[in-house]
Amino acid sequence: MLAAGGFLAFDHFTPRMQRPEYGLAAAWLLAQVMIAASVAVSGGPHSPAVGWLAIPVASLGARFSRRGVVVGSLVTAVLLLAATVGVHPREVWDDPPVVLGPLALIGSIAFIGGAIMESHLLHRSRSVLDGLTGMLNRRALATRAEELGAQARLTGQPVGLVLGDLDHFKVINDTRGHATGDAVLVHVAYVLRKELRAFDLAYRVGGEEFLVVIPGGDESEARTLAERLRVAVEAEPAGGQRVTMSFGIASSGGVRSTSTPCSPGLTPRSTRPRPRGATPSAAAASSSPRADTRGGDLGARR
Repeated sequence: MLAAGGFLAFDHFTPRMQRPEYGLAAAWLLAQVMIAASVAVSGGPHSPAVGWLAIPVASLGARFSRRGVVVGSLVTAVLLLAATVGVHPREVWDDPPVVLGPLALIGSIAFIGGAIMESHLLHRSRSVLDGLTGMLNRRALATRAEELGAQARLTGQPVGLVLGDLDHFKVINDTRGHATGDAVLVHVAYVLRKELRAFDLAYRVGGEEFLVVIPGGDESEARTLAERLRVAVEAEPAGGQRVTMSFGIASSGGVRSTSTPCSPGLTPRSTRPRPRGATPSAAAASSSPRADTRGGDLGARR
C-alpha cells in the first residue's frame, strides 16, 4: 500500500515538479524498500518474496537512462543483501545460491532490459529526432499531440505551448554562411533543452522555429517559461553570434484574452508584425483548444 501510495503521490505532484525524474526515482526506491522489508520479515533468504525485487528492475530501462539502470540495479542488490544476509547470515553462508540466484536474476533482467530499451530508442530516434539539433521533429509532434489531447480531455488538465522563433536568422545564413547557421541552431536547441524539465517536450518545427509543449501547464506557466527561455538564449552567444528569440504562448485551459499588465519583456498578443530591430519579446497569448490547432496564432511574429 505504501509503495502504491508513493506512485499515486508522484502522479499527483508531477505537474508542479521542476525535476519530475527525482520524484519518480523516489517512488521507485520506496517500492523497492517495501519489498525488501517484506523479504526481511517473511524469512530472509528463504522468503518467497525474494524474487519480487527483480520486478521493478524490469521497468528501469523504460524510465531512466543507462546510468539510472545501473544505479537502480546496485541499489536493489544492496537491499537484497540487507534483507537476506543482514537477517540470517548463517543460512546464507551455508546455502549461498539462495542469494546468488536472485542477484544473478536481477543483473540479467537489468542487462537485457537495458539493451532492449536502448535498441528500441535508437531505431525510434531515427524517425522522430531532428538530425541537426537532436530535438523531436514534426512527426513526433503529430503523434504526441493526439496523446496529449486525449489526456487533457480525460483529466481536465490544460496543455501549455511556447513557440519560439529566432530573430533575423536568414540574415545570419546569408551573411555568415549555412555552417554558422547550423551551429546557431544546435546551440540554441541545447540552451532550450537545458532550461526544460524532463517531462517538458521540445520540438524543432521549422527552420528556426521551436515548440515546447508543457503537459499540465496553464497560461501562467507558459508565460514564465517563455520569458526564461528568452533570457537564456539572449545570454549565451550561439555559433559565435549574438542571437535573440521571440516567443508566443498558448494554453488549452486559459482564458481568451487578458488585460493585466505584462511584466518586462512580455507583451500581449498582437496581429501587427514587430518592427525590425525591436527588442525581442515573449508574446503572451492564450486560446481555446480549437484555436490551438490552427497554427500561426500563438503570438507576435516578425
